[in-house]
Amino acid sequence: MTAALIAASILMTPALQSNLEPHFLLAPERLSAFRSLLVGVGASLIGATAIIFSVVMLAVQLNFARIPFGLFRRLSSDVPLLASFAATFILGVAIGVCALLPDETWIAPAVVLSGWCMLAALALFFIAYMRALDLISPAKQMKIVLSKADRSMRRWEKRADRFAPLLENNPTPGINRDIARTSFFRLHPQWESEVREASSHVLAFARRYAEQGEYDVSAIALNGLVGINSRYISTRGDTFFASNPFFTNPLSAEAFISDTLEKLRRLAMSAQGRSDEEQFIQVMNTLAKLCATYAHIDYGREFGVELRHSQLAASYLTGVVEGAPRTFGPDVLMEGVRLLGQCALLLVQARRALGAITIAKSISTISLLGLAKPGHEPVTVTAVQQLATLAFETLRSEEYDISHPSKEVRSSIRTVAHAVLLTADTPFASLHSAHLKPYYALTDYGTFADKLTKLINAVIERPATDDDAKRIIGHLSDWSDGIYEAEKQLLLAAVKKQSFLALDLINWICHITEVLVDASTAPAASDHSRTELKRNATWLISVLDWLPDEKETVAFVENFRFIEQLFDIALRMHVREEDEIAEAARDILLRWSLKAGKHPTGWGSLERASVALCVLAAWKEGSGWVTWLKGEFTTRLAGTLIDKEIRKRAADELREIAQSPSDDRRALGSVSYHMTRVDHGRFAEGMNAVADLLDPEAA
Repeated sequence: MTAALIAASILMTPALQSNLEPHFLLAPERLSAFRSLLVGVGASLIGATAIIFSVVMLAVQLNFARIPFGLFRRLSSDVPLLASFAATFILGVAIGVCALLPDETWIAPAVVLSGWCMLAALALFFIAYMRALDLISPAKQMKIVLSKADRSMRRWEKRADRFAPLLENNPTPGINRDIARTSFFRLHPQWESEVREASSHVLAFARRYAEQGEYDVSAIALNGLVGINSRYISTRGDTFFASNPFFTNPLSAEAFISDTLEKLRRLAMSAQGRSDEEQFIQVMNTLAKLCATYAHIDYGREFGVELRHSQLAASYLTGVVEGAPRTFGPDVLMEGVRLLGQCALLLVQARRALGAITIAKSISTISLLGLAKPGHEPVTVTAVQQLATLAFETLRSEEYDISHPSKEVRSSIRTVAHAVLLTADTPFASLHSAHLKPYYALTDYGTFADKLTKLINAVIERPATDDDAKRIIGHLSDWSDGIYEAEKQLLLAAVKKQSFLALDLINWICHITEVLVDASTAPAASDHSRTELKRNATWLISVLDWLPDEKETVAFVENFRFIEQLFDIALRMHVREEDEIAEAARDILLRWSLKAGKHPTGWGSLERASVALCVLAAWKEGSGWVTWLKGEFTTRLAGTLIDKEIRKRAADELREIAQSPSDDRRALGSVSYHMTRVDHGRFAEGMNAVADLLDPEAA
């Protein structure tokens, strides 16, 4: 557009000259007046340039008063801004020079040139104004800082590409590192100077604007810091080296990264000293982002994975979050716990699950604060949510062995659970269950059990050659190994406390038992994994056999329809011909019938459990369970002291049910439904046999 106007001006100059020249020839004094006009316009433009330049630069520098000195000099000497004023000054001089035209034949060129100079001067004034607005914009200032750092790294990157081939490159066997590029950077340590300067500048921006309450600007600054670190890693390329546990490797030290993390820690302490909650959260988010950024560093290991700097960033974040309770409330802690969970997941997904152990312990420690301080309860729920997610993601990890990390995560959850049981519970909306819902609840979407069920259902559909399915089944076997011991202790503690968490635990144990059995049937399961899963399932369901037989405990547990739960798991396993687990559940049900039946709790435990056992015994013809029931019940009954009245009442009830099993018996729950589906002869035989053992006189 501008070029077209200039071309049109040049073409129109002869016509303009032919029209203007006669006017100046008729009155020669007009030429002197025109010269005076050009001199005045040029002088005025020069004066205006000086005034505007002074005002603009003063305003810009006043806005730079509190930024770092190095950045102050950089922005105060902005080349585009200074160039625009210099060009405006030159245009004023050019208009004054036009006043030196020798005669009337130069009128048209002088008019055209001076006109273009004035238009250009106005345009430059506008450009300078807009540039000044950009310079005092914090976002623009940071963009300038980041652009300068990026240009510096690009220059050094190109130099390394040019000069690295000239250096000797002797690669170490088994370590794929760019030795020549490493040597170049070590020979020129000053290459990081502008990157460090940019890092300091953006942190100064973050602190300054946070102190003024402009958190949007401080967030932009901290995001810029993450961008600098990302660009730094890209520039370094294959020059990072893994650490060695036996001797110090000087090439593994990264001063820039350590300096960045330390400055962020000090910024967090500064925000905490000011009780600046918003900036404190921003610093935590930045540390979490740096943890993810450093995960892209390649340390050149062919075997094993090292995320040293990601773990370092996570440790800094852990320290910051653990120090937050001294100043901030639950919202900051909840955000910190969520970010710690993200870092732990990052390590697990990057096949470095061992690094997540420390984070899991820290999360469990922070969760205890939610139990100790009123109003901090959501912190505990958030912590359990993160631990539950971490436990699940550990099962999906691509690592070969996750047995130790998974056990440590379970230990962290167990620590929280036992601490929860030390607090008071409510009978209807159980606080204990609410705290531990993300891990132990079965009815909610997104809990550990819900996600595990979906995962195993997907694994079962995979072919036998699927490596992912094999790995997940192996991880599940490792995770479930020894799980019964922790769950037994927790269940006994919950029952002793008479916490409604016991209901969740009983349901969870039955459900996980079934999940383990399902996983053992997957086509991708090896013989070893199949054996381990079934063994772990048997031991886990056997936890329910450890319930005490005190009257208060029996009455409390019977509130949860414990007999029906044992019956359901035993029946499902019996139908699927998983005899080992089915027999274990059946045996527990028999022993519970006598432990609970000897107490007059009002639940009719003896007769209800006996009916359930008879349904199981009669379910399959030729199973031999009726014979087992008669013999085992006789043996167990002989060693149990049950009141004669209780035995007689139970026997009468069993005989009545055997005679008319189709009657409505809602007290039996799901047992009543299945009672009508078994062979009546086998069922009546078992019922009458048990009744005769309970009440021999009536027999």
